[in-house]
Amino acid sequence: MTYFLGLWFILAICLPTLRSLWPQAYPPGIPSQWPMNLSYGAIGYGVWGYFLKDHPLKKRGLVLGLSLLMVGGLTLYLSYRAGTYQGALMEGMSLFVCLYAGALFSGEIGGTSHPLTCLLSKASFSIYLSHMVFVKVLLDREFYRLVPAILGIPLALVLVILAGLLLYGLLVRIPFLRTYSS
Repeated sequence: MTYFLGLWFILAICLPTLRSLWPQAYPPGIPSQWPMNLSYGAIGYGVWGYFLKDHPLKKRGLVLGLSLLMVGGLTLYLSYRAGTYQGALMEGMSLFVCLYAGALFSGEIGGTSHPLTCLLSKASFSIYLSHMVFVKVLLDREFYRLVPAILGIPLALVLVILAGLLLYGLLVRIPFLRTYSS
């Protein structure tokens, strides 16, 4: 399992993250001819979750904080440099989102997390399923043109998470869905 997770982490998480940052420096050969499909990346998340169940991340608060700081800071930097929003580091198969997800999952199974971390962990599937709808609403309202990137990116992140949390709050009140959403 550890060999599979190592290959998954390199081919499905690290290389695509590097490719999104420096496409001209993407390694030639097999990695560029055989990119890991998103479905294989998602399967890797499932296997990693199974692994984390028995080996939760130590220092998960540090991993969570650093991953959020890196994805936010680098997204702001890249967006500022390009003059337009650059969301490659917020993709589901990027390095910092992967570390963030692992820290959230480790906190949930460890049972010693801050209540906000547990809520985010429980609501993460709702946030994931609904985030593109809310991002599209922001795009349709020209949110990113109206608000400078330095404020707009963190504000959009907070708005999308709050909207996903609101949706989660509604779903857990529906008896049939409560079983699957909490």
